[in-house]
Amino acid sequence: MMFEDAFGLFEEGRAIRDAVNDSLKSKIVTKDLASNGEKFYKTNEVGEWICEKI
Repeated sequence: MMFEDAFGLFEEGRAIRDAVNDSLKSKIVTKDLASNGEKFYKTNEVGEWICEKI
């Protein structure tokens, strides 16, 4: 939302939001978001995955 509200970058904001939503759907998440016993990834791994999607 910051990209849209503060900078007027609507397309970029949508791309980021879509990539984050894709990571959640694909269960590419950090330990704090993983359910008990679910696989989790390091923060940098999740960030890299999201960047590749953008």
